[in-house]
Amino acid sequence: MLSAFSFITSATGFDLLNLTLNTAPLCHLGCGMNLKATILPRTSCCALLIAAVHVPGCRAVTNISLMLSALPALKYRSNRIIVATYSAFCCAKAVTDDMVSKKAISFFTTFVCTNVKGESSIKKCRIAIYLYKNTTFSTMKIICIGRNYADHAKELKNDLPTEPVIFMKPKSALLLADKPLYYPEFTDDLHFECEVVVKISKNGKFIQEKFANKYYNEVSLGIDFTARDVQERQKKKGLPWEIAKAFDGSAAIGTFKPITEDMNVNDLDFQFKQNGELKQDGHTRDMIFNINNIVAYVSKFFTLNIGDLIYTGTPAGVGPVTVQDKLEGYMFGEKLLEVDVR
Repeated sequence: MLSAFSFITSATGFDLLNLTLNTAPLCHLGCGMNLKATILPRTSCCALLIAAVHVPGCRAVTNISLMLSALPALKYRSNRIIVATYSAFCCAKAVTDDMVSKKAISFFTTFVCTNVKGESSIKKCRIAIYLYKNTTFSTMKIICIGRNYADHAKELKNDLPTEPVIFMKPKSALLLADKPLYYPEFTDDLHFECEVVVKISKNGKFIQEKFANKYYNEVSLGIDFTARDVQERQKKKGLPWEIAKAFDGSAAIGTFKPITEDMNVNDLDFQFKQNGELKQDGHTRDMIFNINNIVAYVSKFFTLNIGDLIYTGTPAGVGPVTVQDKLEGYMFGEKLLEVDVR
């Protein structure tokens, strides 16, 4: 996120990082009560947007919608302040995800388009919009669990693990919804592995298993694409196999669904189809290590951050993909994942 601060500063001439640090006490002041935007200095509004998501224990993010609704009353007519505020809002929205209402962003977008004049300022606003749309996963980690279904471990002739098997992928591995996968030229045996994926919603380290459910709030399906021939070659040499698992586009992700109070993540059914044919029929109750256990275990080694994704392992039925394949994942009775292989 520091790079985002630097980017905004260079784009707008507004030192948001320094401003945020200097106004951070306002966030603590706002905790537990309704801050009225009209009593804040004009420049504090944009700083509060970012500080609200960066100051530990701060709940001032709940005041963002209030501040946005009060912007017209503050008579923001300085293009630089408007652009900086909008940029800050974009960063805050990317970090807080669904915590900021769609109504608020719709309102503020309209406000910016109405009040920002001049080609240069409009260009900066477009940059801010681009930043918002492309930073949701900018700082995330992709954490994967291997051999978490007994039948899958057996089909690959692997021993059953006594603790979660962890490997990771870089953010460049993420293949967003509706994006095709281009068959990698370095493999002749690319396999699909469909998995339940949870999104981390709260920063945490050394998380106790009994509290683990408080650290994720969305679930989806993903595909851990694996260059099986490359993986086997690396295994025989006793070498790491990131090149078989962590290449660009190897972590397909579907549409996320909120985890409701009546949803049992340890009793989810999901299906994976290849060209309309059922290939994997999974059940989270068959996991060797359930999701809460995984979250607690992973947090012993890595700090979990908002936006991190955990791929929880694949059931039996993995197999090869070919060019022109259509891959689909279903959960909750609806299609959450679709990938075309080209």
